[in-house]
Amino acid sequence: MSGVWLDSVIRRFQRIPNNPTEKDYYAPFDKLLNSEFNTHDKYTVAPQSFPISSSYKSIDFYIEYQIQLEDKPVLIIEIKVDSKLKSLSSRKEADNQIRQRLVDVHEECPLNKLYGISFFGTYYSIYYLDKETMKIYPDAINDDIHTIIDTAPMENWNKNIMNTQDAFKLKNIFTKIIDDCELYTVNDQH
Repeated sequence: MSGVWLDSVIRRFQRIPNNPTEKDYYAPFDKLLNSEFNTHDKYTVAPQSFPISSSYKSIDFYIEYQIQLEDKPVLIIEIKVDSKLKSLSSRKEADNQIRQRLVDVHEECPLNKLYGISFFGTYYSIYYLDKETMKIYPDAINDDIHTIIDTAPMENWNKNIMNTQDAFKLKNIFTKIIDDCELYTVNDQH
């Protein structure tokens, strides 16, 4: 894993307790996102919260970050505890939440693709909304009220940021977003 994330980021993730709560992930993810995006002065790592009375549905607490380029969202990160990964309803909720957030903020995003990453602990699934086609990937699996259907299979979260190969995949997405933002700012100035 060394060489992908800073050693201080790795150490912070290694200090997450065995039975973590959502708040135990706040500092490690804050450190990771700031180490990746705040080396560039254009970005803000903005923790998000939603009032209970909002139309944004959630049955439990979760952490969300928005990476912003000059106050415009370019990446959404949502985090739940890893123990909920085995729960079909928690995965379904996480899948619905990240998709809804992509829809909610895509018009503000200056890039052609708005990425969202859903985490259960350090396990992650990558989503994105293509603004040209207005499709969200991966494709949604339709639900059925009469049959139990796993609309968010556990294997969607089969990548772990503590695994070197999977960390590189995530780092490549961060790099792609930064590169796309650079192209946007260059084109926006002309």
